[in-house]
Amino acid sequence: MTTGEVKTLYSRTYPWRPPRRIGRTETVQWHDVDRVNETHYLVADIARDNVHLLNIETGTIVWKWRAEQSFPRNGGGAYPYDWTHINDVELLDDGRIMASLRNQDQVVFLNRSGLEESWTLGGEDEFETIYEQHNPDYIPTKMGGPAVIVADSENNRIVEFQRSEGEWVESWTWQDRTMSWPRDADRLPNGNTLVTDTAAGRVIDLNTDGEIVWSYEIQMAYEAERLGTGDESAGGESAAALGLPSREPGDVVDTEQAKPSLVSRIPGMITSLFPNKLVHGVMFLLPGWVGVYELLGAMLCVGSLFTWGILEIRWRSVEIQFRNPIQFNR
Repeated sequence: MTTGEVKTLYSRTYPWRPPRRIGRTETVQWHDVDRVNETHYLVADIARDNVHLLNIETGTIVWKWRAEQSFPRNGGGAYPYDWTHINDVELLDDGRIMASLRNQDQVVFLNRSGLEESWTLGGEDEFETIYEQHNPDYIPTKMGGPAVIVADSENNRIVEFQRSEGEWVESWTWQDRTMSWPRDADRLPNGNTLVTDTAAGRVIDLNTDGEIVWSYEIQMAYEAERLGTGDESAGGESAAALGLPSREPGDVVDTEQAKPSLVSRIPGMITSLFPNKLVHGVMFLLPGWVGVYELLGAMLCVGSLFTWGILEIRWRSVEIQFRNPIQFNR
């Protein structure tokens, strides 16, 4: 798998500075990089809300698209701190660029002149389409597209859209009872779909019938690729071309995940009482080994200590009253 040799092609380090209320933060945060050729790389820059083409030989930016050119500052996250959260960028075969603006709930298509607005997938707060998505993959016409398969993270599903008559139409979706905050989905050459299900702590392989044929437990994984199958979904066909059936939570059969015991369903029953975004945010901040049971145990301990403290204060006040009774004179 490796020769053990490491060669640094390019690196850039910026000193971290506290965010300022006026102006932009000086922090550099590159969330994704797509290799164009030996000297040029596309970069998704979260801190500066842009997509740029970097020449690593000269260290210069030769092209840049800024989200401010096409999107109002009052949308997405709180400007200027994590405003767009551009989390993915991909160079397409036709020379265009696809990028994921998570906080705007949109996947956008760019050319060298700027945004191709008619190709935008999703919309600000149109949560029924996509909701704070991650890692969209483009499937070209020669593979049954144009189509985009995307991890619809806050909707707890994998969804694919097919381009039809100038619009994006939902063509396939997959979700089971376990799925929680998925952040990557790759269509493999054999028609299977490799999914990284982050908050559920697993990577799963779905066959063309929508069944889980392989699963690996791993805490808070972000992205997975099947080695030897090409970059992301490069070797896979669209769901429309393959005729993939959509699957809802109750449709997934013949797997352990589809027939959970009552005990194994308790975490899902509890987390379903709260908004997905809140649950995913808490799980992201906690250590990887902390699950729903561990969190409930910690909450129970904190609650017990708090109750104990209140009772101790009450008992202390009662004890003082008994030791120093109030005297009444007739």
